[in-house]
Amino acid sequence: MILIDAIYINQGGGKVLLDLLINALIKKKIDVYFLLDERVKDDYLFLGKNVTFINSSLLKRFYFYFKNKKQFNSVFTFGNFPPPIKLKCTVYCYFQNLLLIESNFVSVHLFVKRVFFKYLFFNTHHWFVQSNVVKKKLSKLSKLSTQIHVFPFYKQINKNISIKKINNLSIKYIYVSSAENYKNHLNLLIAFEKYNNRYPKSSLTLTVSNKYLKIIKLIEQLKLRKINIINLGLKKNDEIIKKYLESDVMIFPSKKESFGLGLIEAAQLNMPVISSDLDYVYEVIQPSNVFDPYDSNSIYNCMCDHHNFIDKPAKINTSNKLNEMISFIVNNNKYV
Repeated sequence: MILIDAIYINQGGGKVLLDLLINALIKKKIDVYFLLDERVKDDYLFLGKNVTFINSSLLKRFYFYFKNKKQFNSVFTFGNFPPPIKLKCTVYCYFQNLLLIESNFVSVHLFVKRVFFKYLFFNTHHWFVQSNVVKKKLSKLSKLSTQIHVFPFYKQINKNISIKKINNLSIKYIYVSSAENYKNHLNLLIAFEKYNNRYPKSSLTLTVSNKYLKIIKLIEQLKLRKINIINLGLKKNDEIIKKYLESDVMIFPSKKESFGLGLIEAAQLNMPVISSDLDYVYEVIQPSNVFDPYDSNSIYNCMCDHHNFIDKPAKINTSNKLNEMISFIVNNNKYV
């Protein structure tokens, strides 16, 4: 039996990928047991007796592994951290958070996570990542690049969307993202205020939850200045897809991503995408136009440069390798 440990996944892009993974494993009728965050319990009651829900504490995770360490033929941890103890079975770990291997100091909380990550680093035999950009960075830490495998996967959106006619004067931009500092909402909002003053019929839709008080406060201040910003808060993926279809252009100013699901989703829906001019973007899509994410004026100028993106939908540069990843795990490192 295979253990899928995803106790650190409960929302956002990680939750979208977890749903895909679980559905694929069930469809393939693979003998799997799940360790999941109790906050997602209502979504996965259909798993019946094949799941344990716990809160994502280090102690409870350690106790689960200590108690069940001989029960599984292999373990797949989906959420960056290998098992808290050394196991005799084969272990695979899916890595998605570049903040865990960056050298700059952000917060005490993140510093502790980095120390813990490095402590557990060699408790896995194989690392899975979403892109070659991440593989290169992780291999500097591990010095074992042959054990780092690139398995990007994403939700396949089965919609036949024609290229939309867009009015330059009333473009509806959308940025689907949480609001950590590296997501770069501050520069985006500075640029959009300037843009909206020039094009008052334009709009910007965001998905910032109340967790990010600084950005929420700034959004409210801009609204008081009549800047046309719509903040949806945290939404389920199906609701987000509907919002994509109501929008014209994806704008993606993030300074750092292990993948960027929003880029893939927008490209699948035939949307123009203007984005950061950074390596992670080109790994997954060919954007419609790019800007310097560290310069709000560059973002503003790119938004104003309508003719360079308005009729140029983004193109996907990567492929969906969910089935290959599952085959790799199930067949003990061999492809079907």
